[in-house]
Amino acid sequence: MTEDKRQELAAQLEAARAEWETAWAREEEHQERLLPAVDMRLRLAEAGYAAGTQPLSEVWEARRAVLEVQIEHWAIMTALQRAMVKVGYLLNDDRLFPGSAS
Repeated sequence: MTEDKRQELAAQLEAARAEWETAWAREEEHQERLLPAVDMRLRLAEAGYAAGTQPLSEVWEARRAVLEVQIEHWAIMTALQRAMVKVGYLLNDDRLFPGSAS
């Protein structure tokens, strides 16, 4: 393998690792901050509606916010998996993938 090719692969590996780290940080933020916040908002909206102090539209808006955060969660998980596939490919390591034939 030429030095140029080796440097190119090293750069691709570093980029894939950076993608994984970025996605992981986003997922941590979702788990620690965003998901609890939208869940709390939904509970408060439902309680307010049940008590007759908030309109049903508040409940629907809160549910939509929960769905949006959940959709973003799955987009992040997809990005994590893509980054893992890239890293595994560049390292020629199929152990990163459960169920793969080794």
